[in-house]
Amino acid sequence: MTKCDKCGKNSYVIYVNENHNKLCYECYDKKGKGNNMNLQKKFYEEGIIVDGHFKLNSGKHTDKYIYKDKIYCNEELFGECVDKLTTMVLKNNLKIDCVASPSAGGVVLGSPVAINLSKPLIYGEKSKDGFKLRKCFREFVKDKNIIIIDDIYSSGKTIYLLRDVINKNGGNLVEVFCIWNRSLQKTLDKYTFTNINSLVTLSISAYDEDDCYQCKEGLPITNLK
Repeated sequence: MTKCDKCGKNSYVIYVNENHNKLCYECYDKKGKGNNMNLQKKFYEEGIIVDGHFKLNSGKHTDKYIYKDKIYCNEELFGECVDKLTTMVLKNNLKIDCVASPSAGGVVLGSPVAINLSKPLIYGEKSKDGFKLRKCFREFVKDKNIIIIDDIYSSGKTIYLLRDVINKNGGNLVEVFCIWNRSLQKTLDKYTFTNINSLVTLSISAYDEDDCYQCKEGLPITNLK
């Protein structure tokens, strides 16, 4: 646990603001902004979100890392995420025919949500040209209203690829649902207005190496392995 620079409270959930002050989740987000603070706290307590000095595959640096696969290893937390996502979909009163998820991690999450909604599940698989759908899935796509279920929304690259293959096969992507939206995007783009719904919407900053405040402080890179 770390002490908040503003209120002095020890907390698992600590954010670094633009002035590099360490703030607890309550001080960081006084208005709430619709975020599920209890869920964030559990992610910290279970070691799913960790603080450190990390270098991402993109080459950028960040002070937080999300071990998203660890969600699936925690039966209680996984069940809570599934229940909350199912409730969120139902509250939106959408007319949907099918649930889609990217392989492989997204399928683990999308499958129980699809069962809760009594809808078929399809998944996209990565190929050299983007994503592809197995032949047996295509009948569930053409002229169907589809939602995407995924775990973490970062750059959106995976979701865009899955959307493209849904469109290519004649489907209609209605909305996107995820556990954590770290991009702060509200829609996929300004033309389709496809909503991105999430249990937690909170940015996790990433910095170019030259702008990384931890590099400037001489802090070593945290080993992710």
